Amino acid sequence: MVLLDKTGSPAPSMGTGTATNMDNSIPGLIGCYILIARRDEVKANCVVDNYFVVLCSVDINWTSPTSSLKQELPSLGHDLAMMWDKQGLTDVSFHVGGESFSAHRLVLATRLSVYRAELYGLMAESKMASITIHDMKASTFKFMLYYIYHGSLPDAGKADISSPMAQYQHLLVAADRYGVEGLKKICEDKLCCNGITTDTVVSMLELAEAHVCPKLKARCFDFLTDGDNFKMVVTSTSY
Repeated sequence: MVLLDKTGSPAPSMGTGTATNMDNSIPGLIGCYILIARRDEVKANCVVDNYFVVLCSVDINWTSPTSSLKQELPSLGHDLAMMWDKQGLTDVSFHVGGESFSAHRLVLATRLSVYRAELYGLMAESKMASITIHDMKASTFKFMLYYIYHGSLPDAGKADISSPMAQYQHLLVAADRYGVEGLKKICEDKLCCNGITTDTVVSMLELAEAHVCPKLKARCFDFLTDGDNFKMVVTSTSY
């Protein structure tokens, strides 16, 4: 609590304030703040048109709601997520990097135009129960599938990722390949925030150029405008 002077600015030198605990006479009130100031000083320094202003800040001891009160996923999104988690009623499998992943044709076709043509069009894969995907890591495909069903990536604590920035790069390439624009944007944002260093800026710039990521490209150039960064990068083998 602090008095405001005649210009409306805080005047902490005016008066003496102390915090004190309250008794239980007022339910819910556990403490208060007392400000004592001399009348003549307040009148001379703070009173305008027969009134003065006191600025009060209130600390609220608030605890976030328990997990049981967290907003649940909309029923459709929840059901899709459960379909992925339980792996029930799947009708197509993908072999990627030595691992197999089961999925639902209708979900993939609805979420991705690339898969719509592949699974329900004239392509050979439309009649295959098992599809092999080349040039992609199993972990990358798994995270992309997770995003397709959940609309988000798993929490960092639940994801087994030894090198997060490298995984985001692989995911960005996969998202661009299959037209998963939401996932591509997530990866680009993550790389812009944490992925650009003197060791990685050249490869990041190549990635941004190859997969049309203007935000990442601009962030790389911003990084290189720093003279010290540029001196270190220009002497590297990658440059």
